Amino acid sequence: MNGSKRLTSKIIFFIVVIIKTNSTILYYTILYYFNYNLKKFQFMQVLRKYEIMILLTEEFNDNELKSWVFNYAKTLRKFNVCDISVISRGKHKLSYSILNKSRGNYIQLNFASIPKYVKVFLDYLKTDSKVLRAVLLKKQ
Repeated sequence: MNGSKRLTSKIIFFIVVIIKTNSTILYYTILYYFNYNLKKFQFMQVLRKYEIMILLTEEFNDNELKSWVFNYAKTLRKFNVCDISVISRGKHKLSYSILNKSRGNYIQLNFASIPKYVKVFLDYLKTDSKVLRAVLLKKQ
């Protein structure tokens, strides 16, 4: 909340300056400045942390797996995601077969994003034929 107090005090200061100078150009410049900072401030408040656990088919070797994960990390950046971390959990035997597969690669993606972009990315991820399952968890 410290950021909101600073922003509020700046707004009050600039409103006083506008009233004293009565300048239209100054008014529009300050209005633009605050719209930009307010959007940035609102963006920072809505940022949430997420984790996606992805189950991939077993057919990847180490280099292919790294390039696949790197491509999806780049895709995440297109959705204005930050603080991306990737953890490979390795190949494991599945408890039951999924699409006639008995083993799979587990990948964990941690990131921070605006909530509206997460569902879009998850839907995009599930369209990949190499993805057997993808589960999204919201971290607190």
